[in-house]
Amino acid sequence: MQNNTTYSKILRSVRTREELDTLTSELELLKKARYTLKKEGSFEKVLAREVQAPMAALLREALAQSSGDAASFIDGLEKILTSLTFVKLTLAFEPTEQQRARFSEWVYTNVGPGVVLDITVEPRVLGGAIIEHEGKFGDFSVRKKLEEIEI
Repeated sequence: MQNNTTYSKILRSVRTREELDTLTSELELLKKARYTLKKEGSFEKVLAREVQAPMAALLREALAQSSGDAASFIDGLEKILTSLTFVKLTLAFEPTEQQRARFSEWVYTNVGPGVVLDITVEPRVLGGAIIEHEGKFGDFSVRKKLEEIEI
């Protein structure tokens, strides 16, 4: 198995549960291509056709730097992906790509690597956010603030 630095760019690019699920599906396709297609270059064809271009480029780069074959590389990556933890982030709105990047960067800096955002949109939050991670819960929503106001 490779060390985590071999996978680091790939892991940094996986910011949300949705992106993790997509990568997991793409890795399954690559594994099937590796074991079922006998033609030379079939792995590369699946990588080019079935994997999103930015991730395909990261996978090619990491595979070129790896010390093993593609199958062991993918197995190692899958093992690491299953060990990732989640920060559940409940928002009143669907975040933009730029906001997702900022949230992810904040989590990486303040919580650490190996943590993925699990974003839920709940309009009743009204604004702010509800954050859950490893049994800790923080309600920073506008709804909670309004409920705390005594009339």
